[in-house]
Amino acid sequence: EFKEGKVDFADGKTDADLAAHFVITKQRGVCLFGQPIAEIFPDVPRKRYLDSVTKDVEWSYETISKGADNGKLDVPDYGVLNFCRVLALISERIIASKLEGGKWALEKLPDKYHPIIREALKEKTQSGTAEKVEASLLKDFAEYAIGIVRDVK
Repeated sequence: EFKEGKVDFADGKTDADLAAHFVITKQRGVCLFGQPIAEIFPDVPRKRYLDSVTKDVEWSYETISKGADNGKLDVPDYGVLNFCRVLALISERIIASKLEGGKWALEKLPDKYHPIIREALKEKTQSGTAEKVEASLLKDFAEYAIGIVRDVK
């Protein structure tokens, strides 16, 4: 059914992340052997891709929202960098890795969020090296990012 294009991506039996994985594979994947990637993976409509990645950032938002309101804490690099790459997609239609999204965010997002983003990048590239971040700034960043994401939906 998949090869014949009969898979319904809206069907409840699908993985919400599958559309994102297909897009990333087609855009950035490397074929090690066999048929070319473009012949194996179907095109995913932009709306489906956006739905897929925004579900993931909703999870990140909920997780950050449940955390401490004050004090310093470990940076949730997955959530922060995931927001960054989704904002790059929304703003400039860039399909980016988490690292690329973080680097993009340092150039495009407000300076006040740069400490959070820098520590997330540091943690992603060298686990255990990031400094703790202010919980209030992290929550502010999450509110800022989810506001942009929800405006698009």
